[in-house]
Amino acid sequence: MPPTVNGMYATNFRTKRRFPSKNLSEFKNDMEHLHICHKQEVNDAEIKIRKWLYDKMFLMVRIDFMFKKNRIFSKKDGKVLSLDASNRIKPIEDGISKMLQFDDRHFFVGSYNKLWFENFELDEWCDVILLPIPRLEYGIPNLSR
Repeated sequence: MPPTVNGMYATNFRTKRRFPSKNLSEFKNDMEHLHICHKQEVNDAEIKIRKWLYDKMFLMVRIDFMFKKNRIFSKKDGKVLSLDASNRIKPIEDGISKMLQFDDRHFFVGSYNKLWFENFELDEWCDVILLPIPRLEYGIPNLSR
């Protein structure tokens, strides 16, 4: 699971410099491990995305965040707890674009879902789907002009 945007960097207050947080470093290591373990799928995806971009398509990204139910809802009264999944979108986009070797400026449409499960033996995860969308003359500008 990626860190939130708020948790990506830490600050050394003595030098006033920011540096990658432990959570961001772990996420980057997880992405590298995923890349190594799924080398053929990653290579196939790179080829598809290069073709889509060559064909002047935009990219749509859909992210499904899967959280344990007790992190989303209070056990006591079922109220929704503070868990901002949207803060995790940027690290995902950065990680995916780096892994698949394209600039994240090609993301034009996106959505995310905050979903839950009750099997507490599983770790939380996210699924990412990338799809091409055509450049339309209306709604989405044609940048080739």
